Amino acid sequence: MDAMPIDPLDIAYIAIGAQKALADCDALSDALPAFEGELGYILACIDHAGMLDRVWRESAETFPGVWCYAVAEPFGHAFGKHLLDGGRSTDAERILRAIVAGCMEHAITECGGTAQRHKARPLGRAFSLLEDP
Repeated sequence: MDAMPIDPLDIAYIAIGAQKALADCDALSDALPAFEGELGYILACIDHAGMLDRVWRESAETFPGVWCYAVAEPFGHAFGKHLLDGGRSTDAERILRAIVAGCMEHAITECGGTAQRHKARPLGRAFSLLEDP
């Protein structure tokens, strides 16, 4: 398989989620020094965009939503909060897979037992949902 560049929307939405976690942080002055400031913290979160790309490729045929909204931003928030709470970066994939599994479970529950697949007009991985096939 040819290597595809990491979707810049994944990077952007991870950063959006991470910024929200930062805004929610009660002990900000205690958390940021570990990252040498806000830029280091955001970088620690977006450094995992390649992992999101790999997991997206694994689930692209069955994933029921818009990846950057449903996965990248929630990942940025959850992983960012995890890091701010002193968590390890090695937990990133576990956090990501839990988010993806939650999206899939929600789709199955909401769609009467089967995840709906949608025709999509590709715009990177951010796509417009059209009529069901």
